[in-house]
Amino acid sequence: MKQITPSQLSRKVALQRLSVLWERLWTALHWPLIVLGIGLALIASGVLPALSSVLRFALLGLLALALIISLRGLFRMLWPSRREAMRRMEQASGIRHRPLSGREDSLPGEVMDPLSDAVWEEHQRRQLLALSTIKVAPPRSAWAGFDPVALRVPVLLTALAAVLLGPGTLGSNLREAARIAPPTPDIPLNLDAWVKPPSYTGKPPLLLSSPSMQEKLARGEDLLVPDQSLFTLRVSGAHAPTVTLLDDNEVKLPAEAAGDLKTATPQEGVLSAELKLTRPFTIVVSDGDRELARYPLSIVPDTAPTISISKTPSAEQRGTLVTEWLAKDDNGVKSVTGEIELADEQDGGLGFESNGVFLYDPPDIKFALRRPNAKEEAGKTTHDLAAHPWAGLRVNLMLTAKDGAGQEGQSPAATFTLPERIFIKPLPQALIEQRKQLVLYPEKAVETGVALDTLMLFPDGLVERSGHVLAVSMLASRLRNASSYDDVKEVVAGLWDVAVAIEEGSLENAKAELQALKKELERALQDGASPERVAELMQKMREAMDRLMEAMRQEAEKRMKDGTLPRPKPGQQSRIVTPEDLQKMMDALEDLAKGGSREMAQQLLNELDKMLQNMQPGMSEQAQGDNGMGEMMDQLGDMMKRQQGLMDETQRQPGEQGEDGEAGEQGQQGDDGSRGTAPGMGMGGLADRQRELQQMLDDMLGQGPGLGQMPGELGDANRAMRGAEESLRNGDKDGALRQQGEALDQLRKGAGKLAEQLRENGQGQAESDARDGEGRGGRDDPLGRPRATRNPDDGPDDNILPSEQAMKRAREILETLRAKSNEQGLTDSERGYIERLLRGLY
Repeated sequence: MKQITPSQLSRKVALQRLSVLWERLWTALHWPLIVLGIGLALIASGVLPALSSVLRFALLGLLALALIISLRGLFRMLWPSRREAMRRMEQASGIRHRPLSGREDSLPGEVMDPLSDAVWEEHQRRQLLALSTIKVAPPRSAWAGFDPVALRVPVLLTALAAVLLGPGTLGSNLREAARIAPPTPDIPLNLDAWVKPPSYTGKPPLLLSSPSMQEKLARGEDLLVPDQSLFTLRVSGAHAPTVTLLDDNEVKLPAEAAGDLKTATPQEGVLSAELKLTRPFTIVVSDGDRELARYPLSIVPDTAPTISISKTPSAEQRGTLVTEWLAKDDNGVKSVTGEIELADEQDGGLGFESNGVFLYDPPDIKFALRRPNAKEEAGKTTHDLAAHPWAGLRVNLMLTAKDGAGQEGQSPAATFTLPERIFIKPLPQALIEQRKQLVLYPEKAVETGVALDTLMLFPDGLVERSGHVLAVSMLASRLRNASSYDDVKEVVAGLWDVAVAIEEGSLENAKAELQALKKELERALQDGASPERVAELMQKMREAMDRLMEAMRQEAEKRMKDGTLPRPKPGQQSRIVTPEDLQKMMDALEDLAKGGSREMAQQLLNELDKMLQNMQPGMSEQAQGDNGMGEMMDQLGDMMKRQQGLMDETQRQPGEQGEDGEAGEQGQQGDDGSRGTAPGMGMGGLADRQRELQQMLDDMLGQGPGLGQMPGELGDANRAMRGAEESLRNGDKDGALRQQGEALDQLRKGAGKLAEQLRENGQGQAESDARDGEGRGGRDDPLGRPRATRNPDDGPDDNILPSEQAMKRAREILETLRAKSNEQGLTDSERGYIERLLRGLY
């Protein structure tokens, strides 16, 4: 048998002492652990946090007192001695005669003979040999002694169940148990999630917790949201809410990939999160291991806007540039800008002989949107660029459309000649010609100055005011003494101002005053001015308009005497603006401004400005000289209406009658407003009226030789009217209707051919507009129908003026909103909404 060494024996004794120590600790800590277990069960189960402060702290005090009392055994516990450990080992190993304890013995000091030492060593050897089977005794349980009823078992199970199944977390329950403030009420689980698209899309927020969205999610559909939308989440009443982002493969995204996710936990169980959506995500909301919601979100990309120039920009009468364009964007066009640059190829070939044109910045052009953020905007914009030094040169125009996200789309370049203003008077023509030379060849400033001096040698008959002579002389002097290109550029601007002043004559101040008032009215509409302020500005505009019309009349008289009154070119159609047209537009403008229709009022202001730009002195005088065929057109239109009325009344006749008719017939008024068949008038009365109409056509045809060749269809209409009269007198209703229909058809054909002659002669629309004071003018054909096309130089379009019913409705809505805003009891959000509506209306 292997003999145990002394060191091994010492280690076993040390282990035995620890075993005995554990037995004593377990016995001393049994009751403190029971008390802690009871307290843990009460806290983790939520019983203790739910109690009132008094009961809760009273129970905590009792538990603390019980814990202190139960710790008495721990304070009385003794550390096990070496001898106690050795005795436990001898008993546990069944070794007799206590050999392990005997090893602690030693010989007395006075016994020192060799025989005694030899016997003692042999004794020690035999003891070690007997201890070779000694072992460390395990700790002994004394449950039966200190816990005879096994209280430890229910306490342990209750504490374990409370920790695993209790509400909330152990940390939150401990904090609630130790709180001093009153308990917070239980918050039910609530989850709100919504997606707010960017404001420029004009789309409403998507409430992801709504029933419709939940149905889509239940079907497994992805939710389509615009790019750059903001996802917002609010969770309350949860224990440990979290948000997780998954990619298309349901793989959790790392923290750096979800860097845009912003979360906040203002208090326990509450979570708020925001995420800017720029790529597809699946957002998972969880509470611990429980999934609360899952939102698969797909992104609808925001494409860049597109814009194109519908047709090559053209010029109006006074050199204004007309640009028609079409812009599109999936979320709405925010703005349109234009850029003009000189074309490489000019009328004289490639490039320029001098760099003078490059001294001037490109013209600044702006494009206003009728409907901001419209997905499709078709615009027609007018710019007055005739004063720019590049006027008359070929340029490239590029338009750029921008959406709310800042994306841009550019149109292909359109190449055209920048319009010039046509001057009628000789001196302005000469000044503008010298101005062109100065723009193209600034190095020839001295030569141009000499040319200007030459023009002023004999100013009589060319210049009405001495101030203009002085202005031209001063500009010539500056050219002769020019020291830099900046001096030349200033003279170029001055030549334009002088030329316009001489050309306009007395109209300059009147137009400037009207334009200033127009701009002031535009600012008032944008700022939401009061109705009183709008009425004041409108009255000033009326007075300025009257002064402008009077100045134009005087200027026309002067030009007629001087022989500088412009004549319309062959085929040119000019809309004649009458005082009635202007008054009608001013009345409609004031009604729109007062009624709150700010956008429509702004459109009408633009139309008025365009009309004023195209007005020229003497337009009405030119139109009044040769108006015979125009009057004939009006007569034909009246005849066709009366003929249609006769057909209607003939159709209403009960049957064939004699020449005298029936006394009881009650006629009705025809469509033309003429009298109906009066009592005592039947077929005979209609025949008389048919004869009157035929006689009118006879008289018109008699004037034909003096007005040119008359369409043959009018003669056919005359013969059909004679036949209709005979049928009516004979009581032949069907025959009369047939002849009347033939007459009406021939009148229409004749009127169409006559209108074609008027267009070819270049006088049709101007003549009709000059006579028509009620606004129909040349916009209706001789049959009273609207024309298919409308010349850009026409005056006010009837369609731009809203109906009286529409304006009345706008006023009613405005008054309702004003009354609503003054009601008591409105919330701040409601009042702010109404105020925003009112600001938008003005």
